[in-house]
Amino acid sequence: MHEADREQYPNLFDVDQNYGLCHRLDRETSGTVLVGVTKKSRTQMRECFHRHYVRKLCAWNVQSKYQGFKTLGSLIQD
Repeated sequence: MHEADREQYPNLFDVDQNYGLCHRLDRETSGTVLVGVTKKSRTQMRECFHRHYVRKLCAWNVQSKYQGFKTLGSLIQD
């Protein structure tokens, strides 16, 4: 990536003090983590979680190849 683009389009490969873990959405598994790519976004996201402005909604899609098991639907549209 060109040096001039790094300020406008930060990426997680650039280890810098501006990046930081905001929240681990699912601690019990190896689930999704929320990372701020700028100092401002990291601070704002962490504050939202701290003040409980964010609600976690869990959804899943399980498909079974075994007879006798049925799915209730799909979250992914074909």
